[in-house]
Amino acid sequence: MKQFLIIMLALIIVGSGLWVWTELKNPRKLVSRNLLLSKILEENKQREEFFSVQLFFASKMGFSLGVETREVKGEKSSLQQQIRRALAELIKGPTQADLVSTIPVGTKLRGFYLDKNGIGYADFSNEMIKNHPGGSWGELITIYSVVNTVIKNFPQVRQVKLLINGLEVETLRGHLDLRRAFSFNESLLSQQP
Repeated sequence: MKQFLIIMLALIIVGSGLWVWTELKNPRKLVSRNLLLSKILEENKQREEFFSVQLFFASKMGFSLGVETREVKGEKSSLQQQIRRALAELIKGPTQADLVSTIPVGTKLRGFYLDKNGIGYADFSNEMIKNHPGGSWGELITIYSVVNTVIKNFPQVRQVKLLINGLEVETLRGHLDLRRAFSFNESLLSQQP
């Protein structure tokens, strides 16, 4: 009886092993498994690569900020990288006809840094000052375009301070004091985002 059980157990093990081996080596099943796996991985990759941001641009009349929602690559990147990507989209300008760019032509984002207190530092190239049209309202719209874009999309950031070439500056064109950090400003919105 003991020998019979050992033989039966051996046959079950060998039979199971043969079945698994033939299933794994079956070219049709192997191809279909690989295609299914590839499809799942591609769908996940497409979902994971983009994140949605609300970008704040000037309204056509220039007296308020309007919102444009955009899908941006890099969802799996770090928070600071995501913020840099969102600000790079802001620099590109709007795609909607009723909105106007708030960042002067030629301006580049040099970096974005976040301190432990939730204050973000958006560091722009000198073109932010050099090419800015000026005016107190124009400065206000430019500053809050950046500030609102960052804070609305990234709640870890409580306030934003603008830097030029890594340095604190007094103003963009002589009107608003940039030596302080700014909070989200809802009063400038033409419509609720």
